[in-house]
Amino acid sequence: MRCADHVIILAVFLRPNSMETASATSSEPASHSLCRVGQYSEGEQVGSEKEFAGRVFTTAYMGTQNSSAETRRRAATLAAEVGAHHLDLNIDTVVAALTALFAAVTGRTPAFKVRSSERKQV
Repeated sequence: MRCADHVIILAVFLRPNSMETASATSSEPASHSLCRVGQYSEGEQVGSEKEFAGRVFTTAYMGTQNSSAETRRRAATLAAEVGAHHLDLNIDTVVAALTALFAAVTGRTPAFKVRSSERKQV
């Protein structure tokens, strides 16, 4: 996909009434770009902005034990408002694995001020 197509998609997403406007650098009408990017079937029309976003956007909230319920809720709400597919997952095991890898490679364990009485920088 050319950069110009990204501009077309963004412009059409923000201004749905301009769907037939072609980009100055592309001979392909914006509606054709949207159909191609959204993987619409032949003759199938692009629906609402939310429907299109559901086809092309996925958001992921990657929370840890330190994440608040409010932040998690806000991420889900934002995804729903734009129509994006949303994933909600905990990455505590990933953080623990990366911390262990770092410690194994460097011989040092990261310690953060909120968890340690002495200031350590790694």
